[in-house]
Amino acid sequence: MAELSGTAERSDADGLRVVSWNVRDLLGDPLAVHRVLRALAPDVACLQEVPRRPTSRWQAAALARATGLLHVAGGRTSGGTALLVSLRAEVGRAEAFRLPVRGRTTRTRGAVVAEVGMPGTVRVGVASVHLGLDADERVRHAAEVAARAAAIGGSPAERSAGAAPGPSVRGGRRRVAADVLLPVG
Repeated sequence: MAELSGTAERSDADGLRVVSWNVRDLLGDPLAVHRVLRALAPDVACLQEVPRRPTSRWQAAALARATGLLHVAGGRTSGGTALLVSLRAEVGRAEAFRLPVRGRTTRTRGAVVAEVGMPGTVRVGVASVHLGLDADERVRHAAEVAARAAAIGGSPAERSAGAAPGPSVRGGRRRVAADVLLPVG
């Protein structure tokens, strides 16, 4: 594992390194987010809850610069999800979009989908997504995103009385499950 002060050495033979992280609107310690992303040296960073206010495009670009990554898409246009890539990654089509939610007070949801690969390799569809608390809504959102990507990195928010993440959102207290990276298809 790389030290937090350095950057991991990588080669194209290592494959595509994908990291998914809910950065909580960068309300905590943004410099810690910078340090961790630099240390992880991802080829693709699927971020959830990036700032999504009017200045979000600038904030996402600043985060990318501070971590040595490029901002592909996302922020305000995708309900707070974003996709960053390393300088060595090749990006094809990229799309940021919102997912429909119920009610005006419901947190915005969305996804960023992009074709990403390493030089000389096949590009795969990767998505950064932030799913909501409603189980039926999550199923609809996951199906919509899965139709556009080969892998999904995201943070499925949920309500559950148990300790382990699961598909149920009935009862219990609100918590955010672990980030996931799932192959699609």
